Amino acid sequence: MATPRKLQQRLRWAIAWSVMVIVAVACGLLGGGDAPFIRAEVLGRAPETLLLEFSGTVHAGVTATVVLRTIGSRDCTRPGPVYVSGSGMVVTLEPYDTTYVGHGECSDVAMLFPRAVNVTFPDSGQGTIRIIGRRESPPAVVTVDREVEVH
Repeated sequence: MATPRKLQQRLRWAIAWSVMVIVAVACGLLGGGDAPFIRAEVLGRAPETLLLEFSGTVHAGVTATVVLRTIGSRDCTRPGPVYVSGSGMVVTLEPYDTTYVGHGECSDVAMLFPRAVNVTFPDSGQGTIRIIGRRESPPAVVTVDREVEVH
């Protein structure tokens, strides 16, 4: 039978080991989990309908749904939120992703991640949807503007 001192020592080791495992998992040291949100990679030179798609006519003061597509690794990228801001006839979309942090490599197989986003233009005329994302190679923050006719 273990003495009270031995039991107390084992309990301290068990608690210390548990704390180390919890910290390692929380920090992603044992693999798995997601990294913080990063700017999504956008297709700045892609055909307009591949990057941004909206159907029908956009009317002033009426919310329209547009589909924004970003690109990332099939295995390691997960789409995150899209922040919408703007004033007047310019609406800014800032898509973010998470990148899987784990054991092994991410494949080079790219995948498009569509996201439905609601936008509203207050007046008739020429509107701009500005997309702020990133480019992987060479690494840079990129801004892509798409014009839309608002009726």
